[in-house]
Amino acid sequence: MNNLRNVKNTNLRRYLSKGNRFISSNIYYSKSKNKLHLSRRDYNKLSQFDKNYRGLQSCIFNSHKAYFNSPFWFLHSVNEIFVEEVYRFASEKEKPVIIDCGANIGLSILYFKEINKNSKIIAFEADPLVFEQLVSNISEYNYENIELINAAVWNTETKIVFTPEGSVGGKINFNEDKNSNDTEIPTIRLRNYLSEEIDFLKIDIEGAEYEVLKDCSDLLINVKNLFIEYHVLPDEEQYLHEILNWVNAAGFKYYLREAWNNMTYPYLKSYNDYYQMQLNIFCYK
Repeated sequence: MNNLRNVKNTNLRRYLSKGNRFISSNIYYSKSKNKLHLSRRDYNKLSQFDKNYRGLQSCIFNSHKAYFNSPFWFLHSVNEIFVEEVYRFASEKEKPVIIDCGANIGLSILYFKEINKNSKIIAFEADPLVFEQLVSNISEYNYENIELINAAVWNTETKIVFTPEGSVGGKINFNEDKNSNDTEIPTIRLRNYLSEEIDFLKIDIEGAEYEVLKDCSDLLINVKNLFIEYHVLPDEEQYLHEILNWVNAAGFKYYLREAWNNMTYPYLKSYNDYYQMQLNIFCYK
């Protein structure tokens, strides 16, 4: 009898938890639907996937077809970019110049074009498969002045080993141990793109940001608005102080916000995810 009661209680908790998630999801959709650019049906369908799922999916986003491999990270990105508007900036220029390092499937590009359709955008995405989706997603629109480049942003022009993750987490492999799905890809040197004024520079390159910024720190003075997602693994040395010093020397003020809760109990060194820390660094003048 006790075992039966325990089973019933467990099922009830699961039912209530699922119901709470459904209610919370619908409240969020109702409050954010004007910015989500998704139907309630598609939003609810995509919300059922967990963050580890990988498989080609598509939906109607902003009245156009969008392709992606992870529904969870697609919705996360839509929320971050279109609802929270983490990349929102203002420019007095008719055609501001934007460099997007780590463009993924193109949502950031679509947002930049939404706030300024005349902007000139140079976008880099390292993952070959994700780049194909990026090209498909952007081709759904008739936007001009967009240059898409399938290369990793780095501190020199060479070829480098890249570990794809199928969604937002692909990164340069700095380790001697290689994975079976590793691939060799070309790199570009970001420094070569910063000799003239840049209105917005976005850097979200999964841990390569320190070396890239170190290489071009003296040219950050040419950037008017800078977004950096800072990543560090549990066993890596932390370089956040150096990055902030470069940003400060370039004339920026900065604002820090947690991008993901990686450590619920820092003193216990309890890691919730892959990275030890992820921060969004908003830099402005």
